[in-house]
Amino acid sequence: MNTPFSHHPPITPARFHLALAQINLHVGDIVGNTQRLCDLFRQADHRGVDVLVFPELSVCGYPPDDLLLRDDFLHACQRAVEEIQTFSLGKKTAIVFGVPENTESCLYNSALVIRNGQILHKHRKQKLPNYAVFDEKRWFTPGEITCLYRHQLNNGQCINLGISICEDIWGSAKPVQQQVDMGADLLINLSASPFATDKPGQRLEMLKTHARNWQRPIAYCNLVGAQDELVFDGSSPFVQATGESVNCPAFSESLLTVRGQQDEDEQEWQWTESDVITLKRPLFLQKAHWVDSSVPAQQYAAIAMGVADYFTKNGFKRAWVGLSGGIDSALTAAIAAQALGPENVTGVLMPSRYSSSHSISDAEALARHLGIATKTVSIEPVFQASLDSLQPLFENKPADLTEENLQARIRGNILMALANKHGGLVLATGNKSELAVGYSTLYGDLAGAFAPLKDLYKTQVYALAHWLNDTADKPLTPENTLNKPPSAELRPEQKDSDSLPDYPMLDAILEQLIDHRRGVQAIIADGFPSETVQQVAHMVKTSEYKRFQAPPGPRLSTQAFGRDRRIPLSHAFDWRLW
Repeated sequence: MNTPFSHHPPITPARFHLALAQINLHVGDIVGNTQRLCDLFRQADHRGVDVLVFPELSVCGYPPDDLLLRDDFLHACQRAVEEIQTFSLGKKTAIVFGVPENTESCLYNSALVIRNGQILHKHRKQKLPNYAVFDEKRWFTPGEITCLYRHQLNNGQCINLGISICEDIWGSAKPVQQQVDMGADLLINLSASPFATDKPGQRLEMLKTHARNWQRPIAYCNLVGAQDELVFDGSSPFVQATGESVNCPAFSESLLTVRGQQDEDEQEWQWTESDVITLKRPLFLQKAHWVDSSVPAQQYAAIAMGVADYFTKNGFKRAWVGLSGGIDSALTAAIAAQALGPENVTGVLMPSRYSSSHSISDAEALARHLGIATKTVSIEPVFQASLDSLQPLFENKPADLTEENLQARIRGNILMALANKHGGLVLATGNKSELAVGYSTLYGDLAGAFAPLKDLYKTQVYALAHWLNDTADKPLTPENTLNKPPSAELRPEQKDSDSLPDYPMLDAILEQLIDHRRGVQAIIADGFPSETVQQVAHMVKTSEYKRFQAPPGPRLSTQAFGRDRRIPLSHAFDWRLW
């Protein structure tokens, strides 16, 4: 006989809807960043998302550097947290975001979980990176407590979330391992992991290894965008416990949504549905065939994003580029045209008595291919006037590097004058090989606000220019530019090889000296010519003062000139002996 107690209603399976917001945030724009978070928060709640995750330090942007030492900055961040709390009232979605958390005695790099007006959970970053481009121990105190966030679902059941921040999940990943041991159903990491060539693939493999070892899925929300030298590729993945993954596209703002359901025994979660929604695709990635995992494709996207964000985040639109007919200025102009739009780039031709006819025709052909405007200003009158004025002071000494540098500085002066008069910024066109050995002129070809090729060796410049030609609808860089011997054209019949080893040899030695930080004697022992290695090492050492004054440029390697590499300007260590 049936009674009212003989039947129990079936238990509704627990369901969970997660969203990762891979977005481009602006350091210091606390009001704008908060508005962006709240706008996506509102949309996520409208669509029934349970938990919405943003990148590391999403309120203030990453890296805020010594802004973290300002009381007014930290106060603004606290006000943003209060605004998000107020905005969350009445919403079912929980928002997870990063913020500098200031206590009476310490500053933490924290992740907060806010739902319906309440801060329900916080995780303080425990592993503070202090290597390469990172200085987090300068500002933050490491967190000490590891715990889980139990998120209550609409049916009353809970899912255990292990929330961590960037470095916490790298290496031994002890904080996350502890969360696994405590029974986390899902691991969530808020990150600002900067780009380096091949880093996206290495990062994903690390997460896959952890997911398989822990038998836990990992949701990794990474920052996208550029901040000064640093570029963040995004590439945020959701990694199943099996190691299978779905990823946000690199270098684009996007949302990754994942839906899970608990099995009938309420023991395991199955993650069966995912979707990637593009929020904003940058101008330079409009052509689908430019988005692939090859090294040139990664380098192209990172440089273009670096240029675009440097200009837009600093309120500029127009770029001025000196066009010499050479490979460096050609590639710089091509990337700038695609990052900013050709209508916002002007090439400046500045011929001299030493300019070849093809340097002018190649520069004009490049401008036509790119659709950019040009201006032509001969430096000859100014150069001659300078020689006449200085001749009595030169005391009849023979012409040398002085006269060559004078031409480069006249060109730099013209570029800066045009940028000042008409608005915009100058892009420096030098590459890593030239910067390494000092084959560049202070206040000349080093003049500019940003140096797109700063972390590309000369051989990489050629490889990237060839790739861009091969993938574009039509060749961008003229064939003659790609094939002629490189020359600064500052004296008759000049070639770079007059002063430097051939670039394949030079770059191979520089890679050992700089990227791998190897000693001179070890490089020689590998079979490189002793005299050449000694020469290159000497040039690198004596050019440190130039690099110290060089403009910033996008970081593509783990040993870029800038935040990665900090060598004293004045030191007596002789690399040639070791």
